[in-house]
Amino acid sequence: MTAIGSETTETVLAVAWILSILQIIVVGLRLWSVVQLQRGRINVSDIILLVALIFSLIGASGNTRLMVLMKRMMVNPTDVGLLVQYMKVAFAIGFVYYLGLYAIKASLLAIYFQLFDKLEKSVILWLSVAFLTASFTVTMLVNLLACLPLSTNWTPTNYCSTISKPWAFWLLTALSLATDLLVLMIPLLLVFQLKLSSRRNLAALVVIFIGAISIVSNIVRMVKVLPGTGSGLDFNNSQQVLRTVAVWSHVEWFFAFVAVCLPSYRALWHRWTSGKQSRQNSSGRSYQISSRGVGHSGVMSLGSEDRDTVALAGYGGHGTFGDDDSGRTVEVGRAK
Repeated sequence: MTAIGSETTETVLAVAWILSILQIIVVGLRLWSVVQLQRGRINVSDIILLVALIFSLIGASGNTRLMVLMKRMMVNPTDVGLLVQYMKVAFAIGFVYYLGLYAIKASLLAIYFQLFDKLEKSVILWLSVAFLTASFTVTMLVNLLACLPLSTNWTPTNYCSTISKPWAFWLLTALSLATDLLVLMIPLLLVFQLKLSSRRNLAALVVIFIGAISIVSNIVRMVKVLPGTGSGLDFNNSQQVLRTVAVWSHVEWFFAFVAVCLPSYRALWHRWTSGKQSRQNSSGRSYQISSRGVGHSGVMSLGSEDRDTVALAGYGGHGTFGDDDSGRTVEVGRAK
């Protein structure tokens, strides 16, 4: 049989927990930027992102349990009880993976709704929501019903999984890739609409590129697992398939989190640069960070292009920004 992958149990554990810790840091910095720097409130996109983070941590815990069971089965290969536990955990992790991944995509759509609140493109957003919801529903149903009766997912003598069913494997992969592309196309439209400088266009494209890495991770996982799909998949091969899936699923999760959170770090950057320039008193502009929310007098001076970039991060309405590139004071609530 063609080699499926070379990922070991130790590799799975290392990748799962190193990336999980980094994800906590990435999301934590985003929330700190919102609450502390912009004096904003946690919004819907932030809540959904926290839910996604919880699912990713549950996934890391589930994969840890899976690897422990694999090790124990090597010592006691005839223990049917261990085998059944292993299969049940593997079955459950499939749901957790898709719940976390679709939650990240939903968080991005929630951000886009803040930007497109009064634009004609809101129709596109509602169509995107419909497609994402339909894809998620189909994904959950396929995971649940691809192998019937349900008990065959954890029956050693009649093993079945979505990977052993080619139609299920390809359908789930296609839906995942299609929704990934969908959520990346919308900010691409923003880059051309906002008329940013070349430098900031490049910054926005870098964020989109990082999101594309998540798609590449999905494709790599598909290519590595492909030799193990089909009715010829036996249980021993399935262990290597699951190790491969676990590693690349965590990689995909991580880059998806980075793509969602990275734009919000603009506020961290401006916190540092504004303080530095204020001390030097060389720019002649005010760089006072607001200690109040929208509608109050405290402002943080950002150019108009910076405000658009902050809006791209989903924080239109979290603060009042003044002193645009023409020297006028502008209050920004939502992107218009």
